[in-house]
Amino acid sequence: MPSFAEIADKWWQHEKDQWATDHKVGMSESKKKIMLVGALETVGWSALKYFESLPDWHVVGVSRRTPDFRQERRVGER
Repeated sequence: MPSFAEIADKWWQHEKDQWATDHKVGMSESKKKIMLVGALETVGWSALKYFESLPDWHVVGVSRRTPDFRQERRVGER
């Protein structure tokens, strides 16, 4: 199983790549970004849903458990 540092590094690299892509195509709006650790637990899930409902936030959830639903996208797997 990858360590938290490895997951965070993959996420950060993905975010840097996404930022570069967004700015190449001329996106003028920049969203705030948040990474929620424990996103499938009770408090993390509530926070994830709250920030997802806000239009100016890009949300990434990290959890040790595999979700039992379809995700929008995945950066890394165990």
